[in-house]
Amino acid sequence: MGINNSSDSREIIVREMSCNETDQWDSYVLSKESSSCYHLSAWMRSIKNVYGHKCYWIIATREDSFNSNNIEIFGVLPLVHIKHIIFGNTLVSLPYADLGGIQADSPEIESALIHFSVDLCKRVGAKKIEFRTDRAPAMYCDMQIPEINVSSWKVRMMFNLPDDPDLMFGGLKSKLRSQIRKPEKEGMQFRIGSTNLLNDFYNVFCENMRDLGSPVHALEWFRSVLEEYGNRSRIGVVYFGKQPVAAGLILFCGDTVSIPWASSLRKYNALSPNMLLYWDFLKYSCENGYKRFDFGRSTPGTGTYKFKEQWGAIPNILYLITIGLSKNNKRQLNVLNISNNRNITKELAINVWRKLPASLTYSLGPMIRKYISL
Repeated sequence: MGINNSSDSREIIVREMSCNETDQWDSYVLSKESSSCYHLSAWMRSIKNVYGHKCYWIIATREDSFNSNNIEIFGVLPLVHIKHIIFGNTLVSLPYADLGGIQADSPEIESALIHFSVDLCKRVGAKKIEFRTDRAPAMYCDMQIPEINVSSWKVRMMFNLPDDPDLMFGGLKSKLRSQIRKPEKEGMQFRIGSTNLLNDFYNVFCENMRDLGSPVHALEWFRSVLEEYGNRSRIGVVYFGKQPVAAGLILFCGDTVSIPWASSLRKYNALSPNMLLYWDFLKYSCENGYKRFDFGRSTPGTGTYKFKEQWGAIPNILYLITIGLSKNNKRQLNVLNISNNRNITKELAINVWRKLPASLTYSLGPMIRKYISL
């Protein structure tokens, strides 16, 4: 699909790019304030390397930018094809992440990227496309697409970091400050690193996911994320003596720090190691000049929402936009539908998973998790 540009006679086109062109992709992503850490090419490279899903790097560029070492990019759309007989056949932007979707210089380019994704969906035989975004869905609602569902999915909890960590600590409520000091008084210590802390992080993460009744990501998934993101990633672990009791992984993009994963061991909850974990991540982010901390997605009213809210995080609506290619051609617009209802089948699966032997959940988990896009 071509787009005319009044300031340049060369037409802007939409096409796929290859993995070896992703330096230009990342430069574009980092130039857009609205980009997330998940838009960086490292996310899809990790998906491709570990889980083997087909990844599509879709770009809007000049018509003569093929085989160029200096590709001029005007928009990007990351897409991953997840195909399974039980879990469905979907193009997702992006799986395992709060955010994905389009970054573009203009509404016209955004529209062209959407139409390209619909054509791609037909070509690869997928049943639908999912966009996860914090951008208002007006563009999708205005398009003449037969089957589209727009709903508010979750909220993204964002916190503006001050310049001084002491100022940040003083701004917290006294109860929260005491909860941070408690694990320190008990002798707990925070360490930050990378792959050197991976096994300790993963041991905490696996046990927590099992307690939650959720299949766990593969160890190699986290190793790949750390290696692909490089200096844009860190692991933090809270230790009680030599025992890791809380752990998290953070990613950096522009002026924002995001925490996709954080866990703590339930048997140590009374000592609040998770409070020390989050405080030290916030302190680290502040000391290193970052301006925003993304606590990740939550459902309003839940415990995780209240936990993030107490730090001063503000909710921003996340939208789930689904374009279907079924023959029903039903157009649905459900723009404000935040629900706390949980699927009965999901509850049953959670309860069954919790009762399985831990070793079995650790081995089976990654085989299932790779197909669960949330």
